[in-house]
Amino acid sequence: MDNNFKKPAVVKDVKNPGGEFEEKTFDGLFKGRGVSSFSRKRGGIPPKIIFSGIFFLIAALGIGSFLHYRSETMKSVADLQKSFMKIAGILDQSNIGSRSVSSGAEPLDWTLSENPLIFPGIDSLGEGQRFPEYLVAFNKDIDAAETEISDLRQNGLEWLFEDGEALMRSLDRLENTIVSINNKAAALRNIVSKLGFAGRISPVYLNLQAGLYTVKDGISGLKETLSGNGHLIFLFENVSEIRPAGGFNGSYADVAIKNGEIENLEVNDIFYPDQHFEEKIVPPKPLQVIAKDWGARDANWFFDFPSSAEKTISFLSGSSVYKDEGVEFTGVVAINSRAVERILEICGPIELPEYKLVLTKDNFLNEIQEEVSLNSASKGSARKQILKVLAPKILEKIRQFDDAEKEKLFASVIESLNRKDVRVYFKNKKLAAAAEVLSITGSVYKFSEGDYADYLAVANANINGGKTDIFMNQEISLKSELSADGTIKNNLEITRTHTGQNEKLSFYKATNQDYIQILAPRDAKALKVSGNTTRTVSSKVDYVKSGYAKDPDVEIFESGFQSGKKILGYWLDVKPGKTGKLSVSYEQPSMVRPHFRFVYEKQSGVESALKYEVSAPPGYVFKETGGSVFAYESADPPKRLIIDLNLEHI
Repeated sequence: MDNNFKKPAVVKDVKNPGGEFEEKTFDGLFKGRGVSSFSRKRGGIPPKIIFSGIFFLIAALGIGSFLHYRSETMKSVADLQKSFMKIAGILDQSNIGSRSVSSGAEPLDWTLSENPLIFPGIDSLGEGQRFPEYLVAFNKDIDAAETEISDLRQNGLEWLFEDGEALMRSLDRLENTIVSINNKAAALRNIVSKLGFAGRISPVYLNLQAGLYTVKDGISGLKETLSGNGHLIFLFENVSEIRPAGGFNGSYADVAIKNGEIENLEVNDIFYPDQHFEEKIVPPKPLQVIAKDWGARDANWFFDFPSSAEKTISFLSGSSVYKDEGVEFTGVVAINSRAVERILEICGPIELPEYKLVLTKDNFLNEIQEEVSLNSASKGSARKQILKVLAPKILEKIRQFDDAEKEKLFASVIESLNRKDVRVYFKNKKLAAAAEVLSITGSVYKFSEGDYADYLAVANANINGGKTDIFMNQEISLKSELSADGTIKNNLEITRTHTGQNEKLSFYKATNQDYIQILAPRDAKALKVSGNTTRTVSSKVDYVKSGYAKDPDVEIFESGFQSGKKILGYWLDVKPGKTGKLSVSYEQPSMVRPHFRFVYEKQSGVESALKYEVSAPPGYVFKETGGSVFAYESADPPKRLIIDLNLEHI
């Protein structure tokens, strides 16, 4: 970027230029228990027949996310390997060789005698004499890891359904190989450093160590999660009815896994366990518009997905459906309808002659919602049959995938993770830490104490606003001013346009009633607000007299905080064909420092354009532009945008 450029720098759709920017429900679809179920104990229909299309995706999520991170780590391994091979070539010129050292590179013809290998001038180095042996073993470990990863890619999904022991053995082998790669890389680095070749080692080494430990711990945590007798929750989110942590959790799957294999699965409506939840808990104030008590159906109230996931587990665990059976939930995976649509894009059109429908990624959500929601009164529980008909057809398509289509499947999983259409939460600390490194948890970004920084997230919540969110266009504009004393003054505008006025279905052209949570730094203070809808929320019951308990996290929310961030909450109603604009001015105290960071995090399931402009304090310019103003603009910002700017006094 030209440092002499004095005008505002406008970066459009750039996710990581020069390292400055980091990218690091089917509501109502299921009613009643056991929409789809399988149990090996009951001798039921195999999971590949019931809802296998969805669970193929689920399995791909875990394996796909690991393979994605593995690919990044193994690229670093390959870079390090090239460094060692170049050093080996230099040493080979001194006639010290004799072992074929190969793995994706031209083999070196080393001539080792039966006597210990002695490098010139280092006959007292000890282990340094065994450089060729270590390098051969290092390369063999890399080959072994790639072979094991290839086996997981080819067979992991099958093993998850049919042969858990094979899956666990494969994970054991891979974990051991990763440990061995790390140990041998450390030994080789030590040797070549003593030989005076430290400057020739790839600079990725230190990061590689952390990456290998993450992969190793992730595999270990995955093994612990799969080997027990726990249950995973898979939430299916409807993006047409948005909530802070994603779409409305209209339905979910309870997946019991034992010894690395799916033992039992049931797909239920989210209202089913709520009907058997006896505790009375006061819901967050905005939700009292539609609910007198709080339950799993509305547990994704927190923008921070781990917080919402933990709340979901607590509600389900407290329901007699699971409490009486002593079910232990080990994690939550949220999958929104956009992720499912990507799978359908690979599958191609799926014919459902029973319903006179041809489903594609483009009409999937609309057709399913219409069939389930509008025909529910006349069909009762039979309305759910469309999903039972659809699932095996998806499976049949997937089973016929060629290698190229399988790669597309994994690529679609990675895209869903990168776009925040899939988020994961695990109780296992090692697996949770690995997921956090992968940036797939949907957690709120945390600053270090004393950072000169600003933060923004906008979390919409459709409350009694139909299924209108897929017809809402949203633009976010933030203008920030860094004052001489460090105070950060912000002017935020959120513009929402309702384009569903011409839709035939009533729930698409309802008024969008949105409760907007603006997440800002903890010390932020609102100065002025305009454009918001005034609404008085009255409790449906007297919570004190009725014996309702207050949830501690809700109490924190009601006090204006969440996940270490300040919450500025406002209503904004937008009628079909109309546009609404919420304007909020706020500021936060700080102190001017040479480095300034801005972080923006998108909401899962919401596509929102972003404009950001920040002005330097008086007497300063940004080194990145040479000017006093920096601007960023994108119609599709990443799930986590990090902008680092450096101030220069003039």
